[in-house]
Amino acid sequence: MKYPSIVRPFLDGSQFSNGYALEIKSEYLEEDRIALLEKMVKGKKVIHVGCADHLPLIEEKRRQGIWLHDRLTAACDEVIGLDYDHSAVAYLKENGIDNIYLMDIIEDDCPAVVKRQHWDIMVMGEIVEHLDNPVLFIKMLKARFVKYVDSLVLTTPNAFRYDNWRAVIGGKEYINSDHRYWFTPYTLAKILQQAGLAPDEFYFVNACNPVSLRKRLFYKRYPQLKDTLIVTARFSR
Repeated sequence: MKYPSIVRPFLDGSQFSNGYALEIKSEYLEEDRIALLEKMVKGKKVIHVGCADHLPLIEEKRRQGIWLHDRLTAACDEVIGLDYDHSAVAYLKENGIDNIYLMDIIEDDCPAVVKRQHWDIMVMGEIVEHLDNPVLFIKMLKARFVKYVDSLVLTTPNAFRYDNWRAVIGGKEYINSDHRYWFTPYTLAKILQQAGLAPDEFYFVNACNPVSLRKRLFYKRYPQLKDTLIVTARFSR
């Protein structure tokens, strides 16, 4: 679903409301998170930021066919991965993954492989919720890459997800202990706008498929309660 033009003044701060209602009745999508990303990047030149994942999880995800960098590599015309985790990058290179490069977005300049051509899309999957200062990070991302990349695609756990509501009713919060934030379509667009990007579209998808028939029917009625939020944005505006 495209962000409506009426929301732009609230995102850039030129208007204020203490009760603004953003329409989030997004269309139902069959694709899960990785499948939708594959459609978005098919035949494109892609930079994958945070490509490594948590080191203890990589081998099992590769075995199950759900390690994102493998799937992007198969779908894209060309892809490179960037990550600051020395141990994970070393492990992957030792295991034959040669399209990844060590880079700290805040501290390091772009590697030469980035500068040699223009790239269509940057993918940042399940990263923004781990950042201490997401606006600063995305500002630095833009400063480093605006000359080389057209658009950004972010994925993050959906604050409205059904499992959150069910857990809260039971008096619990289930969370990855390294997460700092939960995001909604508006709040994620707000930090992108504040970082100098132009939010474009948002989607609700399941983290992975398949899901039960009962859940499929439920999510057809309430797609905004799916696990994952995906937002696209343009680097220039």
